[in-house]
Amino acid sequence: MARPMIDEAAIIDSLDDVWRSPAQIRARLGNLIWSNRIAIALERLADRDKIDRRSQETDVRKRNGGNLRIRYYRRRPLQAE
Repeated sequence: MARPMIDEAAIIDSLDDVWRSPAQIRARLGNLIWSNRIAIALERLADRDKIDRRSQETDVRKRNGGNLRIRYYRRRPLQAE
C-alpha cells in the first residue's frame, strides 16, 4: 500500500500562533498519516525556517541517557516591514 503524500502547504496552513505537538497537528489535519511522519515533515519545515520550533525537556529519563524532549511547532509570526 502506498503511503499518502504529506502536503507541507496544508501543514503550514493548519498552524496558527499556538504551540502544538505533532500529534495535535495531525488531529488538526484530520488525516490518517502517522504522527512520526508528520513530525519528520515538521522538522523539515522548521529546518527551512518555514515554521517555528521549540523543545521542552521533561523529567522522563530515556533508556540511553538524558531526558525526553517534546517538540512543539507553530506558524511563524508575520514580520513587520
